[in-house]
Amino acid sequence: MKKLISFILIFTVSLIYSQKKFDIQINSLENGLKYLIIENKKLPLVQVRIIFNGGARLDPQKNQGLTYLTSQLLLKGTTKRTAQQIAEEFEFLGSTIDVSTNQDYSVISTEFLKYNFETGMNILAEIITSPAFDSKEIDKEKDKLISELKSSLENSSYIANQFFNRIIFQGHPYSNSIQGTIKQVDDISSRQIRNHYKNYFIPNETMIILYGDIGKAEAENLIKNLFKNWEKGNQIKLENKPINKLEGIKVVLVNKPGLTQSQIRVGNTGISQNNPDEIPVSIVNTILGNGFTSRLVEEIRVKRSLTYGASSSFQKLQQGGKFLISTFTKNETVGEVIKIILNELEKLHQSGVSEWEINKAKNYIIGELSRQLQSPEGFVNYLNQIVFYNKDLELLTNFSEKIKNTPKEKINKAISNYFPEKDLLILVIGDANQIRPQLEKFGQVQQIDYEILVE
Repeated sequence: MKKLISFILIFTVSLIYSQKKFDIQINSLENGLKYLIIENKKLPLVQVRIIFNGGARLDPQKNQGLTYLTSQLLLKGTTKRTAQQIAEEFEFLGSTIDVSTNQDYSVISTEFLKYNFETGMNILAEIITSPAFDSKEIDKEKDKLISELKSSLENSSYIANQFFNRIIFQGHPYSNSIQGTIKQVDDISSRQIRNHYKNYFIPNETMIILYGDIGKAEAENLIKNLFKNWEKGNQIKLENKPINKLEGIKVVLVNKPGLTQSQIRVGNTGISQNNPDEIPVSIVNTILGNGFTSRLVEEIRVKRSLTYGASSSFQKLQQGGKFLISTFTKNETVGEVIKIILNELEKLHQSGVSEWEINKAKNYIIGELSRQLQSPEGFVNYLNQIVFYNKDLELLTNFSEKIKNTPKEKINKAISNYFPEKDLLILVIGDANQIRPQLEKFGQVQQIDYEILVE
């Protein structure tokens, strides 16, 4: 019998919707597979997450989309079951299953009724440890992805986000397109997919989270029996590359003739998941552009009716992130909207934020997170983020106190540190003939064609 190596972090979690206390234990098998089991007998379901380290940043530059494609193909057949059989068995069990990929990791998400848990986990273990990667299924999945990418080229919001990432994360693997481009996906071979799985979808880079009506001893024994023979691989070595902050104003126009509305993106690099100023940044961002009563919505939509929506956000990843303001408007008012955005950033730096705005933002953040934690799925997704990024586990219990106790001084300091007003990428996708003169007021314009996203 293989030795069980346990790394135990025990603390108390009090969920709003159940007021039940839990001990969380992070354990590991000898092959490096980590698992975390949380009991909640009030739930009729068991939530399951399988998290694979690495994400899209593992992709070779010429084969972006490889991790995404490999993870999607896990559900398309094993050495014992076809894709159709897997789909039918999950339907019979009353379960759904989904695979998603971001820059840092891929995750399988599913749930099982208590009495179907063991059966479901057996199928899931087979999916993870014995995928078939049948050539016909690979071709079908590639064709499906290429079709989706072609459709995405008609979505100007998608195009804007892709180009923004390419520029902000230039020189870093985070610039990789998660789904790749049409040409890159078309060039991915069956052999590359099988090798990618063998090298990166390995137990010592994987964590299982189970949450619901399960006994810890029973679930632990099941995990050991199902995964103990999963062969350990070489540890993934991810270079901690710096993400260079853009300096000065850079104006990029992505030309797509015929558009009557333009997508606008303004921002720069952001913060990582482990940044100690995460909460002050979140409070300022909520005031600026997260929510219907934010400053950006008030100025651009409510007062001037120049758009239906405007927002600001921080995408926080392992090695850094991005700060992004997003909106859209008709071609004639592109320059006006950009000017408003720049004015709002300037006002942040000149006047800071008021006590009333801070309290409103704190209440909004606490309310949103509280609602998320009230559902089993939301709780597990939040736990997934905390565990993967090695964040403070006490965030599960004291997040509201941390937010409430954040002083105004820290909040205003976050403005100067993380909300640039002079160093910004201004990126617009639209009809160059109609909007270029407006953009030239903000700096030298670099014009590119949207169709290079095919390559």
